[in-house]
This record gives sequence, structure tokens and C-alpha cells, in this order.
Amino acid sequence: MKADTTRRAALALGLAGTAAAMAGPGQAQALKKDPVVVRMYTGPDGLAYAEEIPIPDNLMDAVAVRFTRVVPGPNPRGTGIVAEWHTAPHRRYHVTISGAAEIELSGGQIITADVDHILLAEDFTGKGHRSRRWPVGGQPWLYVQMEMEKPNSRRQPPPAPPQG
Repeated sequence: MKADTTRRAALALGLAGTAAAMAGPGQAQALKKDPVVVRMYTGPDGLAYAEEIPIPDNLMDAVAVRFTRVVPGPNPRGTGIVAEWHTAPHRRYHVTISGAAEIELSGGQIITADVDHILLAEDFTGKGHRSRRWPVGGQPWLYVQMEMEKPNSRRQPPPAPPQG
């Protein structure tokens, strides 16, 4: 149990240090609460849904990590949609360091990627999701993408939670 706590503390400190270094003075955001993982998955109807799950112990087992910074600017499509409908290529986490984005799931939910929500993309089949606004609020969206499998190693989707 102590090892899990130590790993989570190391992750939090590492992300906080990265936020301070990459976001610039006065731009890193403080957590409003303990972050939760929002899992995006494909339901039996082929649409994407989301559920909150506990932070998993294997979060530090990423095979690759990539930092991304999305800056405010005009949307070339003029639609407000930045990334059209797509599925996750493999299992990955999106850990927001600063800013926010809005993600629309094909099942109708709209979720926010921000410092309080770690996204887990597992919607491998069906219609998937799209980014509605990216970034939200005029501040750059800075996030870490943690690849949990080798890129393009698409696998069978995990089971959807029971309906009811």
C-alpha cells in the first residue's frame, strides 16, 4: 500500500513540476479536488460513454509519454469542432496540467478534460468521440498523454459496465 501511495505522490510531484516549467508564470492551475479518472468506453450499442473510476495502480506503467500544448486560435473548420469523430487507437491516459478541453461522446455525454479529471481512452470501436472545444476559456490546454500500450497496438475493447 505504501508503494502505491509513493508512486501516486511521485506522479503528482512530477506533473506539478512539469506544469510549472511548461505552463509559464502564473498559468499552472491548482487542483480543486483530488483528480478522478473518467473512462471513455464503447457500449454494446457501438456508442461511446464515460464513467468515473478510481485512479489505477498501473498509471505509472506507461510505455511512452508525450506532452502536448494546444493554444487558443481560430478554428480552421469554423465549426467549433477541433477533432472529428474518432476512436482511441489504443489504451491511453490524458492528464491535464493546465487549461481544459470539451470532449463529446457519441452516446451524447459531454465531458471536460481539466486538472480535476484524468481521461482514460478505451473507446476502441464504434463512433467514438470528438473534441468540441479545444482549448476552453482562452488559456492553452497543456496535457500529458500516457500511452499504456505500444502505439497502434489496437486490442479488443474492455467489457462495457452493466447497464441498469
